[in-house]
Amino acid sequence: MRSLLAEWIESEGHDVRAQCDGSAPTGWIPDLVIVDVATPRTGRCRRLAELQAAWPCVPMIAISSQFRPASSAFADAFGVRRVLAKPFRRDMLLRAVRESLDATLA
Repeated sequence: MRSLLAEWIESEGHDVRAQCDGSAPTGWIPDLVIVDVATPRTGRCRRLAELQAAWPCVPMIAISSQFRPASSAFADAFGVRRVLAKPFRRDMLLRAVRESLDATLA
């Protein structure tokens, strides 16, 4: 899944750094973070908080098969810009990426 998402986003001209442990790398600041939240009630939510603490101004998109299409309560609770419920289409992901990055520039 990570490779496919990276391929989709790179096809739009973005530089992607994929990593599996969810920690915040040091030495650079991303423009956007996408986190797969396998089960929203587990440790992945803690990682969201850690990533937000490391990069408070960086927009985040959370994806999960546990989300309903309109999971705004999760977004509000964890400060993510967008949530995407799996399965989602390529165009849905790219729209979320574009809108998240555009909002940051505005």
